[in-house]
Amino acid sequence: MKNLLFTFLITTLSFISTNNPLKFDNYIDFKLNESSITLTFENDFDLSSLKLINLSSGHVTTFPFVNQYNSLSIDLENYSYGGYVLDIENESFIDKLMLYIDDNGLRLIDKKKILKPIFQHKKNNILIKVLDSSTPIDISIIADNGEEIYLNTMDYESLNNKIFSVNFDVNYVKINLEYDNQNFKKRINF
Repeated sequence: MKNLLFTFLITTLSFISTNNPLKFDNYIDFKLNESSITLTFENDFDLSSLKLINLSSGHVTTFPFVNQYNSLSIDLENYSYGGYVLDIENESFIDKLMLYIDDNGLRLIDKKKILKPIFQHKKNNILIKVLDSSTPIDISIIADNGEEIYLNTMDYESLNNKIFSVNFDVNYVKINLEYDNQNFKKRINF
């Protein structure tokens, strides 16, 4: 089913040409040719993770990246044909670049930015901000004693207006948010 959906996406979406560098959020220049990707980052961009995911096999290739360098080239000439997702992650967001390799070379199909949630707490109140989400948000807040404080689904606008209150006898809570096919976890100590 996944392969059928992916094939449908490939045939319905036009490939995006990247002969000229594309700019993502003024932090990253992205350029690709027939078999490689070149990423150039702004000098003050703090990269926390960079990985390439093969959509057919699920194999993940991580790239060690030292933040003192502001450029990285990834050679995909010997990679098998098919779809890939390049995840570029920092403290605030995840950029997902969907790529496809075939007889015509390497193509950019789509890009998506997922903003990470912001967690705030004061005394026994928790505020969670999600700045954008195209899907409903599954929320789970569990206290250190195993008590379920909150378990539900909300849209991001409702979540941004909700304050979660915790009993004063709780030492910490574990928060799990799931949206836009991502899972975000946070432990808040009181």
